[in-house]
Amino acid sequence: MRWYRDLYRPVVGAFALATLAGFPIGSETVATAQDNVLEEVRPFVAHGWTWSGWDAALMNPGTPEAQYNRGVMHDTGHGQPQNDVEAVKWFRKAAEGGHVLAQCNLGVMHASGRGVPQDNVQAWAWFDIAATQGDDNARAYKKTIAESMTPEEIDRARKLARQYH
Repeated sequence: MRWYRDLYRPVVGAFALATLAGFPIGSETVATAQDNVLEEVRPFVAHGWTWSGWDAALMNPGTPEAQYNRGVMHDTGHGQPQNDVEAVKWFRKAAEGGHVLAQCNLGVMHASGRGVPQDNVQAWAWFDIAATQGDDNARAYKKTIAESMTPEEIDRARKLARQYH
């Protein structure tokens, strides 16, 4: 019943706001609004999403934060079927939008070969971009992966990072 509780709060809040703004809300209007909201939410509930947990990913898919959330959903299988290729797609969109955690996660996907061919050069480049923005995990991952790379590969990764950044 958690999804209902999470849904109920914003619905009640919307009705309270509408009432304060002077919009007439009769019992027929309330019933129709509740039916409409439940109809819109029903597909999300069927997939296990909660209204409050993934609203950014569902309602504002163009923002880096929402794109990162979609990537996490596909990466973990929470709210979406687990799919590494889709996770990479959404992490890349968020990473290109400057989302630090997405940049680091994209590096992990390249380093492990999940959803993309394994590529230390790509992984190092994304770790470097995230590390320059202060992500300590990315800094550690970059150092670890560099130990298995040649100097030529690191040079290519640096150029790639500059190109992406």
